[in-house]
Amino acid sequence: MQQLDVAKAELCALYLGLQSDAGISREQISPLRSGFADRSYVRTVFAMFEGVGYATRQYILAQAAAGRYQISTQERDLLSEQTYVLDSKGNIKNKESFLQFLPGFRLTIHILGRCLGRESYVASAFGHHFYESFQEGIAIRNRVTHPKLTQEFMLSFEEIETVTRAEKWFNSLLADLLGDAFERRSGPVGGDVI
Repeated sequence: MQQLDVAKAELCALYLGLQSDAGISREQISPLRSGFADRSYVRTVFAMFEGVGYATRQYILAQAAAGRYQISTQERDLLSEQTYVLDSKGNIKNKESFLQFLPGFRLTIHILGRCLGRESYVASAFGHHFYESFQEGIAIRNRVTHPKLTQEFMLSFEEIETVTRAEKWFNSLLADLLGDAFERRSGPVGGDVI
């Protein structure tokens, strides 16, 4: 049971801390100038997306280990970001296999949604027009994080708005799903809600 509490506490603390960072970063943006504050906001928002995505995977794994969520062996291995290889002596070795951000995030949310009986909500969220901003935001983040030209690290007002919509979509999705997950009793999936 302690692993469950640790995973939940870590997810909550990380999400709240990174959400606060994103808010502070957003407040630093000025329509009169573009530059460091804009890039910091984009990077901070995506740090939240990636960090909370990872912590959500750990939470799902802890729930599954406690028998509260049913996930397949393949899902467990993917969420754990582990794969197996053979060494030259024929021994099985565990190897880290990091998920690409977007497919890994979608997998995480789909599994969480299924475990909570919220598949239709998740499908609808990924069909929402703000999800398009989430996808567009990834390209924006990649460009300003790995610029090849000076103009690539400058952001337009529209690009900041795109990332802001992505942040709103993410927060709405996670608030609903995590709120539901945290309200459930410690029994197996399908158990009573407090």
